Amino acid sequence: MKMKTKTKGADHISRDFIWILFLTVSVPVFFGKVMLSGKSLYGSDFILQFFPWKNFLYEAVKMKGSLPFWNPYLFSGTPFIANIQASMFYPPGFLYYLLPTDTAYLYTTLLHCILGAIFMYLFMRFLKCSRAGAFLSGFIFIYNGYFMAHIYAGHLSFVQNYIWIPLIFLFTTKFMETREVTNALWAGLVLGIQILGGFPQIAFYTLLAILLLCFYFSWTGFQTIGLSEQCRIWAGTIFLIFLGFSIAAIQLFPTYEFTQLSTRAGGIGYEFATMDSLPPKNLLTFFFPLLFGSPVDGSYWVNEKTWEFWEYCGYTGLVSIVAVLFAVGKLRSSRMGLFFVFLGLTAILLSFGKYNPLYPLIYHLPGFNTFRIPAQILFLYVFAIAVLCGKSLDILVNFRMFHGPAKCISFSILVFCLPVVIWSSAFPEGFRRFVFDFILFGEGSFDRVYQIAFTVSQALFKGYCLFFAVFVAFYLKGKGSISRGLFTGIWVGLIMMELGTFSFPLIRTFDMRKVLKEGRTIQYLKDNPGISRSLIDGKCLIENAGLWYGFQDVQGYDPLILRRYMEYVNKSQGLVPDNKVVNLHYIKDYTQKLIRMLNLEFVVACGAGRIIKVDPFIPRCYLVHAQKIMHTDEILNFMMAESFNPQQTVVFESSDAPRNFSPRKPARDAKESCRITRYENDKIKLVADLQAPGFLVLSEISYPGWQAYVDGKKSDIFTGNYLFRVLPLLEGHHEISFIFRPLSFKIGAGISLAALLGAIFLIFWNFGAKRRQWVK
Repeated sequence: MKMKTKTKGADHISRDFIWILFLTVSVPVFFGKVMLSGKSLYGSDFILQFFPWKNFLYEAVKMKGSLPFWNPYLFSGTPFIANIQASMFYPPGFLYYLLPTDTAYLYTTLLHCILGAIFMYLFMRFLKCSRAGAFLSGFIFIYNGYFMAHIYAGHLSFVQNYIWIPLIFLFTTKFMETREVTNALWAGLVLGIQILGGFPQIAFYTLLAILLLCFYFSWTGFQTIGLSEQCRIWAGTIFLIFLGFSIAAIQLFPTYEFTQLSTRAGGIGYEFATMDSLPPKNLLTFFFPLLFGSPVDGSYWVNEKTWEFWEYCGYTGLVSIVAVLFAVGKLRSSRMGLFFVFLGLTAILLSFGKYNPLYPLIYHLPGFNTFRIPAQILFLYVFAIAVLCGKSLDILVNFRMFHGPAKCISFSILVFCLPVVIWSSAFPEGFRRFVFDFILFGEGSFDRVYQIAFTVSQALFKGYCLFFAVFVAFYLKGKGSISRGLFTGIWVGLIMMELGTFSFPLIRTFDMRKVLKEGRTIQYLKDNPGISRSLIDGKCLIENAGLWYGFQDVQGYDPLILRRYMEYVNKSQGLVPDNKVVNLHYIKDYTQKLIRMLNLEFVVACGAGRIIKVDPFIPRCYLVHAQKIMHTDEILNFMMAESFNPQQTVVFESSDAPRNFSPRKPARDAKESCRITRYENDKIKLVADLQAPGFLVLSEISYPGWQAYVDGKKSDIFTGNYLFRVLPLLEGHHEISFIFRPLSFKIGAGISLAALLGAIFLIFWNFGAKRRQWVK
């Protein structure tokens, strides 16, 4: 009997392995055109943002064998260690340390797609879903429009966060059902990995989903489990969240420190927080994804902002939605089915953002005033539909659902939609006029309407054909003309075909060499023997060109920008502070004193096709012997005045000025000098010769974590001229070092290490305790 049981268990595992193998193999097949092309995987934001970050990381580790903590190439310097989106400590991102960045991007994406599909399959099997249903859920989870559109957008951090959702839910649900601490430990470890993936908003929404699940288990189990078990559920939930944050502390502490000094400090305004809320009309694209066109072929017509396509694309397949709607009655009677119905609806309501009348209240809840783009919570809707569709397949196979109201409604939809489909296909001129008058309300170019009408017509035709196929499948099953196995195969095949034909065009190749090819202009900036910064006036170079090509830029593009730097730049251009700024490529007046004080030497004039040398040039480091102490709000106005000479006077804030130090002017014929002898990402060495006590002003951003050593002794760094590092020096010759080693990183690293070791110890201790019980 025991032998038969073991054989049966092994058979079950082998069958699961075969389904998992199908999911695994589908990924390299799907991405085969990129793998065989010898080119890179396309992703718009990966090219603009993630590639230079990851390549900077790769080059630093390759050349020096250490992580870069400071990035001198953008925004006149910014803390790279605090950039959570760079995901420096994300364990599955190890390929970025081993392979060229574009190659690592392709194979890391493949790895994550495979892991996501497997995690979803395992979660569905835990929910007692059939193998075919679990396979379908895994396929939808990976190949849905929302996930694939974000791959097209190059959202590396989204991919790295998204795929962990089912595994987190697997261990969290197991804990809430069994109340075993080991499951809470595993859930916390996986949550920590997800946070390290670099997309805080996705991690925040994941925490929201975990709390909703905890509330749900407490509510549904209120009469069946005692108070002690209720408390155990809540204590375990809080513990796993705490453990997840502790594991990620190595990244969270530096990021939090930077966030408090950035344009996001104190939260963001309601208008910015609700930017790119999901318009209710876009729910149509959940059924007909190309109704508004696609940016891939340039047919996206509903808005010039093509990024709305991937933020609003909650497409999981028309067939999968129909399956869930037909089976919703049975799903609601299931404990977990009801939860995922609730989770999906909650995600849609929150994604509406400003279109949701309750969102002004939701905005004031903790966390919601920190992030923009409410539509990004749609990943929870996609996850919920993937779960519900797998469960629905089992329901539809085992129950006769196609009778009565379901049959009448389906037949009515086919009958009433058929004239619209025929009209749009057979009489395009009349349909064009309808689109122009009643959809676009007479606005826009009528010539453009032909493309719009064609796009809408194609979307309607494809949707109608799919719905007709669903109707036929149900009809034949109801008649007993096809078996359960064949019905399952048809259903799975329809969804795979539907999602595959939509998602496959989103996987594109890209020749990274075209961007990496350096022109004469860039080479000139790189070959400049001195240490100075540049500015790109126009759009002749890619975003974040400084980091791309290795020259120091006063501009940059990043969701997190130091607030003081933004205020400094905006003041120089006559602009008011704007906390919504994510891109500083709007500097036009580069002759302004504040901009020149950034050590600006070269301007790439895109319109003229030449390089302009800034004159007069203010060096990177210089010595001054006069100071002025002012209130913070007065400093920038004072520095804008013509009477202010930065190479003669340094301005300190009244709250942070050197005490008990008196600068003195040297003799007129005194010779003083300051020069940089070594410049690295995280370390700067200088020598200075003073004939009288004065200040060394370094046009490097003053930021917590920079330490200064004067002649081997630690010295305080002061913030002067609103932004820069300043050292008071006595007369004489001095050797000076600046080193960036933030305390926030050290504390975070210590907490992460302790949490990891503690979790491993508890997992092994619990395993040993169980083993001892088995022996007894």
